[in-house]
Amino acid sequence: KKVVSDKSFSFLDISFKLYNNNASVFNTDNNSNFEKRFFSVYKDEPPFIIHNYFKKINDDLSIEIYFSSNDVFFHNRKFQKLFVNKRAVMTNFFYPAVDSGIRNYISPGRHPLIFLYININPALIDINIHPAKKEIKFFDQNKIFSEIQKIISEGISNIINKDLYN
Repeated sequence: KKVVSDKSFSFLDISFKLYNNNASVFNTDNNSNFEKRFFSVYKDEPPFIIHNYFKKINDDLSIEIYFSSNDVFFHNRKFQKLFVNKRAVMTNFFYPAVDSGIRNYISPGRHPLIFLYININPALIDINIHPAKKEIKFFDQNKIFSEIQKIISEGISNIINKDLYN
């Protein structure tokens, strides 16, 4: 299920159907709506609002984040994922960057939904770290760490400010 769900979140514009013993595990449409995709894949989760924030840093780098409000969190990191150039990957600093970005809004030990999509010039990363290409290395890891931290903080801050002034 994990491989197909990761692919479905990598390609929101493609529909996915997963069956196990002729029983539907999940079925998504191709409307590019992250929130609908999330609740199609994770049917057992109670509904909550998923926010979106996008930032173009420069011609070589843009970051998009989907995240839950600061009052919706989980006791583990099962809904914290990193996608780089439409591939689910890991880096050694992703969770520390997330924790740094949320620290002013969410208590330690609580983990909001954070699906982070980085589009980066392929010349700025090394994908040959892991045989299955599951782990990547950014040539400027400090910059990426900082940008992840900033976009998470900005996204959550924007939602809190909207709630305060509406």
